[in-house]
Amino acid sequence: MIRALRAALAAASVLAGCGAPVVTGAHRDAARLADTLRALPEPTTARWDSRVRTLLTNHYDADGSGALDAPTEIVALDCDVVRTLDARVRQATTAGLDVVYGLTGSSRWTGQLLGLSEAVAAEVASRLAACGPSASPRNADDPVAQAIVALDEVGGTDDWDERIRPLLLAAYDRDGNGAIDTSVEIEGVGCAAWSALDQAVQLGSGAPLLALYGFTEGYGWVGDALGLAREARQAAFRAATDCDIPPE
Repeated sequence: MIRALRAALAAASVLAGCGAPVVTGAHRDAARLADTLRALPEPTTARWDSRVRTLLTNHYDADGSGALDAPTEIVALDCDVVRTLDARVRQATTAGLDVVYGLTGSSRWTGQLLGLSEAVAAEVASRLAACGPSASPRNADDPVAQAIVALDEVGGTDDWDERIRPLLLAAYDRDGNGAIDTSVEIEGVGCAAWSALDQAVQLGSGAPLLALYGFTEGYGWVGDALGLAREARQAAFRAATDCDIPPE
């Protein structure tokens, strides 16, 4: 019995020396981890994403794969940590963790930036729901879409553009450079937001969003009025048409 116990302790010592993460320790340190997350500056930026990924994998990546990619690892996420992440994202954008990182189907999955594998998307959605932040089904209204619909300005006008641009930048300009100009940022725009933009423009001008703002080839580019950079034109067109937005 004593020999078996010593062997078990020796094995545990070897694992600890190799830096293998221990999920049970993460529960004990949940409050400390949440405090660390609250203190991280510039939420939703690339630097913030990287630091969050490191923290989450250090605490919860039980198999050492470099990502949270097992159901047991997602279940181990403490609700205090999940709520803290959601609150920090909402401080920086008009949307929550689920929308900005596509964790519940309201936009394209970018959870890998935080160390969350899409292979466990169902478990992530369940964990978000269990911990408080609500899951949003694909194409359902997200906070960005709701904000677009709530605008009084006529879609497609200069006044509307002036309201839409800061709204979209606040939600999707993750590196803070004043433009939505990367594939990751474009992927963050959910179908509900694309639909709300298109509906507003069609109601106000009678023309589809993608044609009026030049996303569709053959039309003059004015997408920068919405905060989208010309270099993201093709990516934005693909993302919008994938959401069934008419090209013209």
